Amino acid sequence: MLLFTASFGKYASQPLGWIVIGLVIIAEAIIMSQFLTHKKTNERVILPTCISNIVSGFATAFLSKVVNNGWMLVIWFPWVSSADIDLNNSQSFLTFTTTLVGAFLVTVTIEVLINWRLMKHRGFKPVMSATIFTNVVTYIVACFFLYAYSFNLYE
Repeated sequence: MLLFTASFGKYASQPLGWIVIGLVIIAEAIIMSQFLTHKKTNERVILPTCISNIVSGFATAFLSKVVNNGWMLVIWFPWVSSADIDLNNSQSFLTFTTTLVGAFLVTVTIEVLINWRLMKHRGFKPVMSATIFTNVVTYIVACFFLYAYSFNLYE
């Protein structure tokens, strides 16, 4: 199936990919800070959040290369286009959805563990809740805009 040979790198290595990654990290840091401290910028939250995002990005890239025989499919989510996947094909759509959810779960798990470790003084449950909430928000917003772009829905 083409989905497993689609490389996030073809988009991530372009300026838009780096802009998206940067915006997601910034958005997650601000949302986490607001959620945990009710301040938009609290460096005791922002720094660990940025670290967890960077680590989860590298970890998922590495895991993806191992799982996909060298193809870098998942960094935060599989960014594919209509050239990689036919959303009208039910098997293709199911594979895409499963990969999307799997990437989200792996990313969130890594970030929860790192955020909790770096912000232990805040307690596990608040850090876990903030991390999950933050990732759901950024995942939905980024996926909407990026898939609309890559599937040419703006035209």
